[in-house]
This record gives sequence, C-alpha cells and structure tokens, in this order.
Amino acid sequence: MKSANCLTASGVLIRLVLSFLVIGSFYGYAQSPRFGSSESSPDRFDEQKIVFHSNRDGNYEIYSMNPDGTEVRRLTDNPATDRNPALSHDGSKIAFVSNRDGYNDIYVMNADGGNVVRLTFGLVDENPAWSPTDKEIAYESVTDLGFQIFIMEADGRGSHPITAGGFDVQPEWSPDGKKIVFIHDYDYQIAVMNRDGTGVVVLTSIGGNGWPHWSPNGKKIVFHNTQSGYYQVYVMMANGSELLRITNDFANDVWPVWSPSGTSIAFQSNRDDVNGDIYTMRADGSRVKRLTNNTFANDDFPNWGRAREE
Repeated sequence: MKSANCLTASGVLIRLVLSFLVIGSFYGYAQSPRFGSSESSPDRFDEQKIVFHSNRDGNYEIYSMNPDGTEVRRLTDNPATDRNPALSHDGSKIAFVSNRDGYNDIYVMNADGGNVVRLTFGLVDENPAWSPTDKEIAYESVTDLGFQIFIMEADGRGSHPITAGGFDVQPEWSPDGKKIVFIHDYDYQIAVMNRDGTGVVVLTSIGGNGWPHWSPNGKKIVFHNTQSGYYQVYVMMANGSELLRITNDFANDVWPVWSPSGTSIAFQSNRDDVNGDIYTMRADGSRVKRLTNNTFANDDFPNWGRAREE
C-alpha cells in the first residue's frame, strides 16, 4: 500500500477541484444529426446493475438500480462522503472513494454493500477503474509529483505509479487490458498508454476533455467536453479519428459510460432539473431516457456493470 507522501492540503484542494472540471472550449467536432427523447428498453446484455452516487438521503452515498431506473437501492450508510463507484466486471464488488477515515481514499465492498475494506492510505486517491480480469485497479493519486496514475492489486497490495507526475487522471482500461486511456496534462487532452505507462500517445489536439471510456469492443471512446459552453457527450474512434458529438443541450451532459453491450450510454445531465439525474441513450445519441428524478438531490457518476465483447 502507498504511503501518504502528498502535496500540501491547500494545493491538493485547488488541484482536486480542477481535476473535476473541464476548462476551455474546442471546435471542429462533427455533430450527430440523431438526437432523441423517446424511451428505450435495455438490451439483453445490459441487465447488469447501474451504480451511482447521490445525496438524495442527505450526504453522498452509493446506490444501485436496474438499467431502466427501477429498484433503486442504497448500498452505503455512513456520515462521510461515499462516491465514484466502479462495479467489477464479474459484478461481485464495487470500488469507490470515501473520506470516512479522514482522507479521500479508495475502498472496496461487496455488490450488496457489505464487507467494506479500505485499499489506499493516501491524501487524495480518486477514480478507481477495474482491470478486465478484476485482479487490478487503476486510480489517480495526488503525490509530491502532482497527479499520478497508480495500479494496485484488487486487495490493495503492490500499489505503484505508472506515470511520472504532472497531471494524469481518470484512468480507464482497454477491454483487452493492454492499454489505459486517461486525461493528460492541464489542458485536459485524452491520451492512451501501455498498461506499464510507456508509449503515451495523445489522441486529441484541443483540450477540455474528460471521462474517457472505451467501448466494450475497444473500437471507440466516449467522453465529455464543453464545445458550446456546456458539457456535451462525444464519441471518437480509439485512434482519435471520427469525432462525433452525440448530445446537444443547453445543459451539462457529463460522465458518460458504455452499457455492457456497447449499444447504449449512461450519463448524468441537468437538462430537466438544476440538480443532475442519470439518463441513458443509444450510442448515436437517440432514444434518451431519464432514469432518476430528484428535484432536490444530485444523482451522479453512473457506472454500468460488466463490459462484454460485442
């Protein structure tokens, strides 16, 4: 496990806020003509639960629901903040971030909320991502070198950095486990690297991107950006080509993730409410469906179960 050799508290707070924002704008992305609002039914392979965090019961806790928005279940019950859940590929575990022991660290629990175990012991550890085998977890950590991406075993052992420092955040494994896509540098470029941190290739030419996730077949990457002054969802090929905007709202559409089949995308939006709710849509941006509806709460950071080969 990693020691807490980290930045000062004030510097950490400033940088942590920046890591959750996408600053600036960029232009030249193609826009999909296919936007919709009709509801859709989940595909056969998309019956895995969606997990998310919400402050609907006061403070932020972890919840699960069916992909149609039914059977919402609260999984954590702690006076601290529990957030950023990531469901393991076999559906048995959830990694998440909590400050229940004083700092933002990564924890893991059973999918029903039981058997909570602390994995990291840093000052700011964020955004856990399971490897395709569920044997490892990638995450970002604030150290004396800046924001670094680490990999550890699923039980917290063997934690080690794979980036040198500066600003590297929001890691996500490729479906074959050989590469990691992530946000690189303070202008928020999307980059990809080998799982050991070598061979970094920047995929985008203009910054302001966030939350890149590979499609289950590894051919595409979904992410958000602020082209129009609002966060919107985009898709591109895994090599950075064929950029396509798939939402078009005077609202923020953020934190997109693929469904297990790769035919749908879950995301958070404040298009119908000043607070955010969870939505799904087809991979082309059509057939948008609102899953949660909380006027006085924020439902955020959806994660949609197992990624399967298409």
